[in-house]
Amino acid sequence: MQLKECEKLLEDATEQINMMLREREEILIEWHKAFDAENVQAVKCIYEKSGFGYALILVNGDSRLKVSELWDGDFEGDLDAYYKQVEHGIHKYRILNRRDDDLTEWQRNLVYATAAELRKKVIGYE
Repeated sequence: MQLKECEKLLEDATEQINMMLREREEILIEWHKAFDAENVQAVKCIYEKSGFGYALILVNGDSRLKVSELWDGDFEGDLDAYYKQVEHGIHKYRILNRRDDDLTEWQRNLVYATAAELRKKVIGYE
């Protein structure tokens, strides 16, 4: 295979990945609405402006746990880089919070859904 052909295949694959990430983002936002409607534990994830970015915080009553962060510059990149930064923040705060356990799947979905809504708000798309 020629270099040009490989570059075209890579470009096509990247576009497919970005389409799937956009679709996942919309599904996460819908999941968040459904979760809020059925959430018996009253757990939520919020974002707060902090310094040069945003903190993602799990809230349960008076309990607050910072679980990830995003910098203002993270909104300028592509979707893949954005969600990698969310994941990096989750791992970072797991260590900083001295948690031996990882977030549960629904907690992780909640963090990603909040990050999706934040991204939508910051870059202003519908």
